Amino acid sequence: MRRQPRLLAAASVAVALAAGMLAAVAPSASAAGSGLSGDFDGDGHRDVAVASGGGAGRVTVLYGSAQGIDAARRVVIDQNSPGVPGANEADDRFGAALVAADLDRDGYSDLVVAAPGERFTADLAKRGSLTVLWGGPKGLQGGTGLPVCAEARQLSAADVDRDGRTDLLVNENGGVTVVRGPFTRTGGTGRITRQSVNAHPGDMAVADFDGDGRVDLLMSEQVPYESDSDTQYYTRYLKGTADGFVLKRTWPWARQHGAVAAGDLNHDGYADVALGSDSAVDSVVTVVYGSAAGLGGGRANQRITQDTAGVPGTDEPGDNWGDALSIGDVDGDHYPDLAIGAWGEELASVQDTGSVTLLRGSSHGLVATGAQMLTQDSPGVPGHSEKEDGFGTSLLLTDTNRDGRADLVVSASGLQYGPDTGFGTVGENGGAGMVWRLPATAKGLTGTGSTLYGGPAGAMWFGSPLAG
Repeated sequence: MRRQPRLLAAASVAVALAAGMLAAVAPSASAAGSGLSGDFDGDGHRDVAVASGGGAGRVTVLYGSAQGIDAARRVVIDQNSPGVPGANEADDRFGAALVAADLDRDGYSDLVVAAPGERFTADLAKRGSLTVLWGGPKGLQGGTGLPVCAEARQLSAADVDRDGRTDLLVNENGGVTVVRGPFTRTGGTGRITRQSVNAHPGDMAVADFDGDGRVDLLMSEQVPYESDSDTQYYTRYLKGTADGFVLKRTWPWARQHGAVAAGDLNHDGYADVALGSDSAVDSVVTVVYGSAAGLGGGRANQRITQDTAGVPGTDEPGDNWGDALSIGDVDGDHYPDLAIGAWGEELASVQDTGSVTLLRGSSHGLVATGAQMLTQDSPGVPGHSEKEDGFGTSLLLTDTNRDGRADLVVSASGLQYGPDTGFGTVGENGGAGMVWRLPATAKGLTGTGSTLYGGPAGAMWFGSPLAG
């Protein structure tokens, strides 16, 4: 399988806690919303934000309902939408990174949208914007710009300092910026600090890996040299403390990182982390388990490939198995499961058509028992596998119909080659992209009752990234 360029905008990371679902944020006493992260209109169903991260960029909001995603309720938001600051401009890439969280503690989830290509002046140090789209009874409406210039590649939200307010973590070249709450609709924030690194950061995960009540930070990084063969890869584990994040451990890796996702896979009260990594030979997902001593302080790491016993498929160069990851409880057994995207999967000699693998969580951690592989050719899934579709580019496990099980939202959204070099052609419909919802059942994911969604007219990379 030939190798394609990595995604510039990382797939959304599911910062899941013990149950593997996105944690509910406690609403204020006067709030009418549900308090669920990802529930923008407060009706008790988690919703899905789908970015079209190329060009000027835009965000499509798909609202959840008792039947899953309500196709009749579909809203497209960009920088020309009423109340949203800024204006649509070429290469702003509004939506290149997303995170859902209740920033103003009103019980309605809000959505933070990054536009890393936004230029305010000729000074490149003042490039990139962050906008909060505010949730309410009618869903996401209006927006407020945050006082941060950041070419964000990834966003996360958590209460870093344990003051009861949600904070925002911005992953960008050079480090991570922490914007502390409270957030106001006039643009006010708390203290802003920066965690610098001497490398190019990859993906990050934010979760409580040691059970002390504070969130910790895991970052994949690469230190480039004169040639690609000399580039070094690391994962850095930073422990959350009252004074901020403190480096606790560094792991060297021999290969490029894919996605990172956190969740309590063995339901022992400590968040675990799954890391995808890829080489010219194989694709590997490594699970590092949390413990009272932190990541890697308890049971041994778990190394999984498509050649691992019970895992569907065959490990082939360029599959990019693990380039997208998401954690959620699909079957409702209270053990979170892991969805693994392989946008470069070759099926019946159809190149780069893509697939998604589901592995189950258990008291023993991640297991291959009941593992599934899903493609566009799976029974009930709309569409069919074609060359360079890239099915599995981005993943999100989230409960859209409030049945206690996490459905899978998966995109075939296309790849981009760089911020200023135009569009790539890899992806469904020549890079325009498509998004599917695959329902969850007690036996796992199913194509029966699945639905397909296309992007707004003229959009590119629909489905990259996803948030909810």
